This record gives sequence, C-alpha cells and structure tokens, in this order.
Amino acid sequence: MLTELGVDTGPMLLKHVVSIGPETTMGSLTEQLSVAAGPLLVDTLVGMVEGRVYPQVQPHELATHAPKCQKEDAILSWQESAHQLQLKVRAFNPAPGAATFLGNERIKLLKAREYQPNPAAQSEEILKSDQPGQILAIIDTGLLVRTGDGILEINSLQPAGKKEMAARDWALGAFKAVDGKRSLGSFNASQTAPLPA
Repeated sequence: MLTELGVDTGPMLLKHVVSIGPETTMGSLTEQLSVAAGPLLVDTLVGMVEGRVYPQVQPHELATHAPKCQKEDAILSWQESAHQLQLKVRAFNPAPGAATFLGNERIKLLKAREYQPNPAAQSEEILKSDQPGQILAIIDTGLLVRTGDGILEINSLQPAGKKEMAARDWALGAFKAVDGKRSLGSFNASQTAPLPA
C-alpha cells in the first residue's frame, strides 16, 4: 500500500488473502503472513514497473480499529463465554499469553476450545456448576472449566517458570487425590490467597 497521513489509510497496490482457521493463533498467523509477504512484495514492485499494478482506494467502511493489546488484556475473565475465551487464548498465543490465576500462581493457557458435552461419554453431573472459573473435571484431553456461558476445555498450559505441558498432566500433579477423588480448584482473574495444601 501507499502511505498517507492517516494510519493504514493509503491506497492498496496488491493484496493477498489468508484464511484463519479454528486453531489459528497469533503466532501461526504471523508466520503465515511473513511467508506470503516476500512474493507479494516482488509481484508488487515488478507489477508497478511493468504498469500492471495501480493504486486502489481502500473500502474504508469495512475498516475496524484494532487498539494495541496491553498485558492486562490477556488476563482472562471467567464471566465471559467459552467462545470468547477460546478466541482470546488463540489471540494472545504466543505473547503475552492468555493468563489466569490459581491461588497466587499465574498460569498461561496456550490451547483451548469451546467444549461440546457428549452425554454418552461424560457424566452430566460433573458439569453442573454455576461458578465461572470452577474446574469441573480432568478428562483425557485436558481440563473442563465453567465460564459465564458454556464450558472451556483447556488442552495445553504453562505454569509460571515452567515449560508448556498438557493441561491434564499439570492437573494430575496440582490436585492431590484423596480416596480416589481430586478436589479441584477455581481459576480467577487476579491473585487470591494461596490454596490450602
């Protein structure tokens, strides 16, 4: 695009459309765009020299303002819907990383999706909770957490000072089993008093 006094308002020269899939993250989209950018730049410059590429006014009515994200924007509010939360997990991956707290421990969520209950495979009893942030169950693919609307399935996370790990593996280590049952905690949007041992 050509530059003007406004932010990103100049006329376009060439464009390349990329698809954003249901598991695309900010990191994977950045890489996808960087791979597309080199050939597009060459095509643009050659096209301008050969007279095939002309400036085209942008459809300004389709533009949306995207403010710069701050670190605090990545702290998840469990009052939001599971759909909204999984979008944030993707948007803030890899940096700054969507985060939540368990007691005083800050945990980054790296992969998550909106959970669709399967009555044949999952007891509906464990899914009953109206407290957003409540960890409902540990399942083979991760953790189920109540949100303001729906259930979020967390697949991968990163505890403070550690590497990325499967959410299930983390939970099996974080929550002790007593008489075959695990007492699961709740995630919060801010630090709280440490959990009892």
